[in-house]
Amino acid sequence: MKKPLDITLIESCLKKICGDRMFEKSPRNVRLLKFLVECSNLGKDVNEYVIGFELFEKNYEPHKNDSKVRVYMYNLRKKLKEYYTTEGKNDPLVFKLEKGQYNLSFEKRDSSSYCEESKPKYFVNKIITKNRIIGLFSILAIVFGSVYFTSLLKEDMYLWNDFFKSEKNICIMADQIIVWHTLGNKLAPTMHKDINNKADYISYLQKHPNDSMRLANYTLFSKMAPFSVKKLTELFVKHKSNFGLRLESNFELDELRDNNLIYIGQLKTMSTSKPIFLKNSKVFRNQSDMYSFVATRENRKIEYKNSLEDGIRLEYALVSFAKLENGKRALFFVSNNDIGVLATVNNFLNKEWLDNFYKGIPKDKKYFNALFEVKGINRTEIECKLVELETLD
Repeated sequence: MKKPLDITLIESCLKKICGDRMFEKSPRNVRLLKFLVECSNLGKDVNEYVIGFELFEKNYEPHKNDSKVRVYMYNLRKKLKEYYTTEGKNDPLVFKLEKGQYNLSFEKRDSSSYCEESKPKYFVNKIITKNRIIGLFSILAIVFGSVYFTSLLKEDMYLWNDFFKSEKNICIMADQIIVWHTLGNKLAPTMHKDINNKADYISYLQKHPNDSMRLANYTLFSKMAPFSVKKLTELFVKHKSNFGLRLESNFELDELRDNNLIYIGQLKTMSTSKPIFLKNSKVFRNQSDMYSFVATRENRKIEYKNSLEDGIRLEYALVSFAKLENGKRALFFVSNNDIGVLATVNNFLNKEWLDNFYKGIPKDKKYFNALFEVKGINRTEIECKLVELETLD
């Protein structure tokens, strides 16, 4: 008969995991993990409905709630796998969450490993006096403290440094023009694929003078805009900098004379900013239909199109960082759906992620065009990886 695991050991390991850097900033993963451990200890069987009902919504129904639980389980499984290859590689107990399963299990390792936070092991020769030990640690504290605070003062945020040094930055949010169509005695709001700003509207009326369509006094943008702007604001405030906001539909190119540019939004609704985007690229082409990306490598063209298969949405997002002719900087986060822009914005605001990204860029290069493949479920990102990188002069 299999001997039951020590609850104290499980709780000790759970505390260590939840306090790890990969989990401490992710309360949703911590909450879900604690719930699964509790259910496992009680011998309670769980499924998607139970997790959704207990942790998210009291009326949770899997077929109506856009796969939230499956996304959270996927992320938790991924975090645990990463944890046990790094900080948790010597833990005596492994929390196992098999693919497609909702019940958590435990696997005991060799008893020589310890889950509790290990105390530093210092082997000090007995002839060293107490005063000399205190002096040694004082010197080490000063040295490491100096290095730490120096690193904070000289924190390199790579492409963002150019924006932090300037007092003139503008962030453009892609929006969609709304037009009114006459249907009988009523006006119906709608979007038109050929109208993304006032100039497009005037051009359309010149070609269709008898059309009764009229511009609405408001525009529309998706959730990528406010969520991304919130994260950008937090970063700029931290570095004592700022930026102004504009909508793509009323943005004027003349404003670039004195401002650095950050663009956030869809490829398909890009209008005024379109001539700037990928202007210096020799690999990527600015598509006329604005629904896909095309890259040319060794005279071979590759078209990257969005797709949907087995409930997994695959899309592409392009991040472009370039120097404009007037010496200002332009940074674009462009995709056609929320998950592409949100995933790339999140990554490029992450210092640790930026460190790894810049390892792939030659030291003599600063500017780039980077294409990312992003997978998600119902506009929730689950994976983001680099597929094409072009460095610019």
